Amino acid sequence: AIVDRIILTNKKLHVLDLGTGGGALLLSLLLELPSATGIGVDKSIAAVNLAKKNAEEVGLSSRTRFVVMDWAEAIKGSFDVVVSNPPYVPSSSIGSLSPEVSSYDPHLALNGGPDGLACFRRIGEFLPVLLMPTGLAALEFGFGQSKSVSRIMSTAGLEIKAIRRDLSGKERCILVSLSRK
Repeated sequence: AIVDRIILTNKKLHVLDLGTGGGALLLSLLLELPSATGIGVDKSIAAVNLAKKNAEEVGLSSRTRFVVMDWAEAIKGSFDVVVSNPPYVPSSSIGSLSPEVSSYDPHLALNGGPDGLACFRRIGEFLPVLLMPTGLAALEFGFGQSKSVSRIMSTAGLEIKAIRRDLSGKERCILVSLSRK
């Protein structure tokens, strides 16, 4: 209902994908929102090149821009929607991941720092200036990180709108907006 309200009230949405990787989140949203435009940010040149290629393949090059940078340090402007599937695996746990994950995903895309929450702290610094007053951010997190990520976002001055569960019933996504205080 929250996402529906944003989509219905804003015809021309501006979307930001932090840590875009191959661009899957951004490109999926833009395919569903034909009047939206978006920017994908990643610190990996290889990831940005892959995202550009993927945008071309699905016919979205004219509505996307991909940039290499560390999170949103040089992004100007505000966004209706911010999405991110940041690295959230604790550094010490990377070696114990299943081969389907550890052999496929780059280490940079997995390593969330000592406690798995370093990227959320960085994103929390930027979100209050990146979100439009009516904007919404959706951030994926790891199993068991719901309370910690909620605390980080609240401390950043953001309002927790909802926690969403994945198909197996585990809490895996937080929706936040600017606080209305």
